[in-house]
Amino acid sequence: MVLKKGEYEWYSPTLHMSEAAATIFKNVQEIRNIPLVPTAVMALQTAISDEKSSSADIKKALKQTPNIAMGVLRIANNLRTSSVAEFTNLEHAISFVGRKTLNDLILTETLQEFDFKTNFFGKDAYWQESILTGKICEHIAERFAKHLSKDEAYIAGCLCNIGKVVSAICFPNVTDDVARQTVNPRRPRTWSQGEDNIRAYSHVTLGEIAASLWGFPEYVVHAISYHHVMPEKVTDLPTDVLDFMDDEAAQKQLTLQQVVAMGNQLTHWVLLQPTRMDEPLLQAYTKRFGLNDEHVSLLADELIKLKDLKAS
Repeated sequence: MVLKKGEYEWYSPTLHMSEAAATIFKNVQEIRNIPLVPTAVMALQTAISDEKSSSADIKKALKQTPNIAMGVLRIANNLRTSSVAEFTNLEHAISFVGRKTLNDLILTETLQEFDFKTNFFGKDAYWQESILTGKICEHIAERFAKHLSKDEAYIAGCLCNIGKVVSAICFPNVTDDVARQTVNPRRPRTWSQGEDNIRAYSHVTLGEIAASLWGFPEYVVHAISYHHVMPEKVTDLPTDVLDFMDDEAAQKQLTLQQVVAMGNQLTHWVLLQPTRMDEPLLQAYTKRFGLNDEHVSLLADELIKLKDLKAS
């Protein structure tokens, strides 16, 4: 849930931000341009969190946000297996995805309504790539980490690069410059390299700021913060992961962050964007997954077929 500014004296948006994110939030005027979650969406989240509310009550609240209601139906149908009939009834879709996942899906749909201020970096292309990343992460979780929630893998994958949305709204000219560098035929760069080249704010840090302001769940925040970090340098697992596994088990099983970091790199492979891949990072996570180069190539081919099947 997003707390309204000024409602509680003790609340600060920087409470759970890293030092770098908190500094930018406090000192950079452009950050004030980040749009807030609409009141209707906050009311919907309240209905979802109320244990006394029924699926019919949530449906009634969803009807106040018709675009999000349609998005929930679409995503529920994306998440269903072939043995489950297509959802046309909103209440059935709500019951299928569950309240926790529904709340996260609604947040994802809400963010897609925010308009970019960029000219070169396109909103539609960004969300198409983000949704593909979510589907790839969902597939990887199903293949290699069945103990993880596929829904959470999908949502964390969709939102891991949300800092680019903040950048497109608050720093549109800089974002366009970074985007142009990624497709420069003479010297193409990864997005992070483009940011470093012109000393732009990192989309990872901007993602942390967004996560605090928009009330992201902890597992998404962790994926945002560490999707470009080498696996051996990721030490602070979310509390829900630590509650589920003891330390020894946590070292052996794949985590959601690792699935998202791997899926984020494979998205560029699937989209035939080799220059946007971080090769050392991909190799490190390939090793963590216990795969060799041939295995990764076969996995990428499998994901390309999955993308084409979804598109058709």
